[in-house]
Amino acid sequence: MLLRKFSPKKSKAKQQEGTSLVEFMMYLGLGVMVIIAAVNWYRQAKLTSDVSATVQNLGVLTTNVRNSFQQQGTYEGLSNTIVLSSNGVPEGMRVPGDETLIRSNFATDGVDITPENVGGIDDDGFGILFKEVPIRACNELVQKTYRTYFQVDVDGTIIDPSMNVADIQGACGFAESDGTNQLITIKWLDR
Repeated sequence: MLLRKFSPKKSKAKQQEGTSLVEFMMYLGLGVMVIIAAVNWYRQAKLTSDVSATVQNLGVLTTNVRNSFQQQGTYEGLSNTIVLSSNGVPEGMRVPGDETLIRSNFATDGVDITPENVGGIDDDGFGILFKEVPIRACNELVQKTYRTYFQVDVDGTIIDPSMNVADIQGACGFAESDGTNQLITIKWLDR
């Protein structure tokens, strides 16, 4: 009679319950890892997409500013309003109902276009300032564009075409980045 209480069938049932719990925990852990990997992949893919769009939009803005002011000889009077009214801004960068704001992929009030003293003469160049750029995007943005501009100003550090990748990483705060979403400004200067 004592043997019937501890029959192998009951014992197997208890073992099966324990195994199911362990399996469930393993599947749960695996699921969490898959979700974390998917979120990280999405964030990186979005950042890459935003950087590519920004490089393309920067090129369109630069070309349109140069073409609009070529006859004048200087960039006196250049502003967001002038560029917006001359249709020199890609449609995705326009803020509906606003005549002064230019949107970037990173912020609604993300871009300012101004005349600059680039070569020692007032308004002989122009600047395209992108505000609130994630520090994670800086390195790639600057590397893809700095050789085609007179200078690039990364939060006060000047990058010119003679500099190398280490200089760009230093200006972008590559070594200091702690992985958080720190924001910086980048201004491309040209004539």
